[in-house]
Order: sequence, then C-alpha cells, then structure tokens
Amino acid sequence: MANVLAPFGFAVARRTDAASPNYIQSHRLISPTNNHSIFFGDVVVSLSTGFIDLATVVGGGAQIAGVFVGCEYNSVSQSRRVFTNHYSGSSDVLANSTVDAYIIDDPAAVFLAQTAGTSNNPIGLTAIGNNVNFNTTAASGNALSGLSGMTVDDNLVNTTATLPFRVIGIPGLDVPNLGASVNGYDTTTRFNLVLVAFNNQDYKSLTGI
Repeated sequence: MANVLAPFGFAVARRTDAASPNYIQSHRLISPTNNHSIFFGDVVVSLSTGFIDLATVVGGGAQIAGVFVGCEYNSVSQSRRVFTNHYSGSSDVLANSTVDAYIIDDPAAVFLAQTAGTSNNPIGLTAIGNNVNFNTTAASGNALSGLSGMTVDDNLVNTTATLPFRVIGIPGLDVPNLGASVNGYDTTTRFNLVLVAFNNQDYKSLTGI
C-alpha cells in the first residue's frame, strides 16, 4: 500500500555492532526556564550551559547530543515529582528545581524513522552510506501520546560530513512484500521508513560544544 505520513521521531531499533541493545539512557538536564516542547524521539543538542535543548538548527546539519526519551521534574499542578515521556515547557516546573532528562546517546545506536516525503520520492537503496538530516517541520509532536513528529529529511541526503545521521538500511527492502500491508515499508512511495545511525554526534565529533 502507499505509505502515509505518521511520524514518531527516532525510535531505537538495534546497534551497529549487532550486540543486544540495552537501551541504556544517559542522564542530562533541561533548564527549568526552557519553554520548548521536547517529545519522545526528538533530536536534542548540548548547550554551552551544560543543559540540553530541542535541536532546531538543521540547514547543513548540526552536532547533536542524542535522542530524547523522557524526563522528570517537580510539577506545580500535581504537587509532586512526575515522570513524563515529553517535556511541555517551563509553565508546570517548580521554580529553581531541576528537570532531569534522559537521552539515547550510545554511538552504536540505530534508529528507525519515517521520511518527510517532501521530495515526493522514497529514500532508496542508493542512499545507504550517505548522510542525512532530520526535519522538524513535517509535523509537530503529539501532546496526547508524547511522541515526536520529527522525520528524516529526504531532500537532504548526501555526503556532507556535518549532517547528523547516516543511512544504514531500508527496512522495506529487508522484508519482501511487507510493504503491501504495513505503513512505511512500501519502498516505491514516499514516507518510507529508514534506519539511521549517529554521524555528527557529541561522542563521534572532535568539535566541542
């Protein structure tokens, strides 16, 4: 069937070294005054302040920290410390308290993501080995599910060294005929799924923050 746009951000799929994924999460901090919404599966960057924030600078690519998978903070509305799979901004955060964030930053992590479809063409076999950007404009995050709306930017797949991800697989090509019944696995239409690994990421770059 033809794929439809239903983004979910970047979801951990496996590791590049074929070892069993342990889904280990690194602990980082979000500034309690940060007003950006950050959803499960969103790409995040390290700031010079030591905090992390939503990655919004795309263009030619930017060094990224990892993929956001949740946070906990002292909630004003609930009068307790809460865990949530997305950060909705500072309005509910108790003043001067911490926002503990968790990210996937394992250099060997492999992520599954949907393409934005802006080129009207699927990302195909020839893209494997190329670098690729993420897209923050195809859809916003879902406040109900907490899932990211980020996608892979199929308009920016090339050899540029500063792009944040590298294409390492096309799932629809690995499982023949699955595209006829599962969204994203049709390799002949746009919005197909791709597997990507970190390229320009904090632990893989010689450039500091």
